[in-house]
Amino acid sequence: MGPSTSQAPTIVEGSADAAIVRALEATTPNPIITISQLARVLRAIFVLKRWARATTGAQKRRKGQAAKIGAAVTVLKQRLSYYGLHMLQVGGDGNCQFRSASQQLFGTEAHHGYVRQQAVEYMRSHKALFSGFCADAVEFERYLARMGRDRTWGDELTLRAISDR
Repeated sequence: MGPSTSQAPTIVEGSADAAIVRALEATTPNPIITISQLARVLRAIFVLKRWARATTGAQKRRKGQAAKIGAAVTVLKQRLSYYGLHMLQVGGDGNCQFRSASQQLFGTEAHHGYVRQQAVEYMRSHKALFSGFCADAVEFERYLARMGRDRTWGDELTLRAISDR
């Protein structure tokens, strides 16, 4: 497991470090700083540098991903604009597919629960179209129960059910 990038690491000396420190202390008479203190400082610098590199790398990767996402959103907005459409932000609570459909069908996100309920009922009443995506009837019923719960992400099947309804 790599170093954590969320908080600075704790400096822990291992038994090998302690053995090296003891050997060095035995050969150095009257130092200004003890070998043990120097070893702790060097170990701390090493660990903190490793943590800083990992943190910096993660930050660079996030910035790169954010730039790619930003560019993709710009292209999407341009394409939508070409067709006289625009992008709307919807709540990101696991109901976003149903919120989006509700916005398109009713002009408000408020009916996302109703859209979800109708999608699940449609899949249940048209088992022949949807049950083939599950291993058996029991798994299909579990899928429908899960999709019927608030904050469960919609998928291709729920989108198809919404569009077919």
